[in-house]
Amino acid sequence: MTKTYRLMALKERYQISAYLAAGFTRSAITEKLGPDKSSISREINRNIRLRGYYPKQAPMKKL
Repeated sequence: MTKTYRLMALKERYQISAYLAAGFTRSAITEKLGPDKSSISREINRNIRLRGYYPKQAPMKKL
């Protein structure tokens, strides 16, 4: 059985940003939002910059 791929909604990205700013770990964010820990980690790694996580960057970037 193949896994399906779903892009995170902008709302979910803003939630990740808020949780990171509040000091939540990736595991804690996973418990709050639901997707796999690897999905959260990939999303953060894709959109993190020197000054933090930028949720609006993801839709602008090509996958």
